[in-house]
Amino acid sequence: MRRFCLAAAIMALAACTPHNPDAEIQAVACFDEEMSPEDQIDACSAFLTAEGMPAIRRARTLAQRSAAYEGLDDFEHARADMLAAIALAPNDQPLRQQSAYFHMREGDNPAAIADLNVAIARGSNDYLYFVRSQALDDAHDYEGAVADMNAALRLAPGNASYLNQRCWIRAKAARDLDMAIADCNRGIAIQSSAAILDSRGVVRLQLQQFEQALADFEAALAIEPEEYHSLYGRGIAASHLGRAEDAARDIAAALAGYPEVAERYASYGITPFTPPATP
Repeated sequence: MRRFCLAAAIMALAACTPHNPDAEIQAVACFDEEMSPEDQIDACSAFLTAEGMPAIRRARTLAQRSAAYEGLDDFEHARADMLAAIALAPNDQPLRQQSAYFHMREGDNPAAIADLNVAIARGSNDYLYFVRSQALDDAHDYEGAVADMNAALRLAPGNASYLNQRCWIRAKAARDLDMAIADCNRGIAIQSSAAILDSRGVVRLQLQQFEQALADFEAALAIEPEEYHSLYGRGIAASHLGRAEDAARDIAAALAGYPEVAERYASYGITPFTPPATP
């Protein structure tokens, strides 16, 4: 999410007065998603010079400039603006959520989790639990990640993406696989997608149900033909079914498109079948 929400733009505009038309123009440009990041940065910087701006509006303008810097891969300035924004409004929920996204993209899961803890304390909702679950999962906190998805699904029980997330957490960890299958099945019944079919394929691999795994990966690839994670999974399933040529073809194509995919599967404890060495 490179851009801050439109509501922030409206709040920033409220900082302007009829006596400062230049500030109004700068605010519009700062929060205009159609502007280039360079122009947004210039507009936000100009707007930040306005006198008498309340702290929350200054904080949200800094956060918007942070997003623009990130769009230019200028993470040093993006980080500085985000930290300055949080210092000005440490209990603002939208800012904490944006800060969490920033830290997650940087791979700083403890900082992201700290942000989301504050955001949830200010008023929880299913999406915040979903995002914190992702951060906890990335930090290898299985129990915490599942607990947050349980909370999200209590608030939104028919959300297929949330069911997929809980299935996926369990699939990667090879834990509670019967519940993982149940989640994926429910999600597929609500709204099938390549992502949730891929998740169920991984659960099937963990259960050594290779025919079913192959079918799930094939169904996922019918929706997303260039999904290399599913392609590699299909190759693994084929290798365990003795289909060596199919397996070699899928695995080679997946590695060509996504060289890290083998490492990802290995982190789940899943590898292709290796025939025993001939004496």
